[in-house]
Amino acid sequence: MKTSIKLIACLLSCFAFAQTNNSTSSLTNNTNRALQDVSSSNNIQSYGASVFVNPAKYIDGSIYLFKEWKNHAKIVSVDNDVFSLNNINFNIEQQVFQSKISEDSIFTFGFKNISKFIVSGKTFKPINGDKGRKIYEVISESKDFTILKDFKLDIIEGSSNPMVNRKNDKYKTKEAYFIKKNNSVLPFKFKKKNFLSLLKDNNENVVAFAKERKLSFSNEEDAKKIMQYYNTL
Repeated sequence: MKTSIKLIACLLSCFAFAQTNNSTSSLTNNTNRALQDVSSSNNIQSYGASVFVNPAKYIDGSIYLFKEWKNHAKIVSVDNDVFSLNNINFNIEQQVFQSKISEDSIFTFGFKNISKFIVSGKTFKPINGDKGRKIYEVISESKDFTILKDFKLDIIEGSSNPMVNRKNDKYKTKEAYFIKKNNSVLPFKFKKKNFLSLLKDNNENVVAFAKERKLSFSNEEDAKKIMQYYNTL
């Protein structure tokens, strides 16, 4: 497994921003030193000028997918070179993966030349769709189609009513499933008839497998097992 800093410097277009006091700074010179700073958790604010803005309205919850930053990740290039990292999270709001350099500095990974991110055993891929390029979690892949999961944020409005017990607005993560087929990304619902319409050649075998193991087509984890079996046929 290759973990060359030089390789990653060529692969990533990235920037860093400081969260404290809403200051921001940009990093566009993808040098070895910059990537070494990311790996060693050094502060890299000095690479750009800061711009101060008015404090944003406070919102409860998080814009990140994972509760913690200490997640093991493998970043795989289009040439199958691999870079390992133990500090990464997915920013749902910006649809990017980020590494926390320090308490007030974040390193953002670009899409360029990256095939996939594998974080805590889950695979995420940048995929082109009708709404542009974004990152999806890969639920299952076959030679004919790929089932994807999308994450987005909703904001639940706060209320001054003490009976509501929600003074501030709050982030809520919403999930939706899609299917990538013939270069199109379309909405997909976990239903038995939807799966069977995709698995036309092996419906009987797949239904028998699911029935024998009491697996549900409407459950994500069960559907993964069904698709793993389908891919062996």
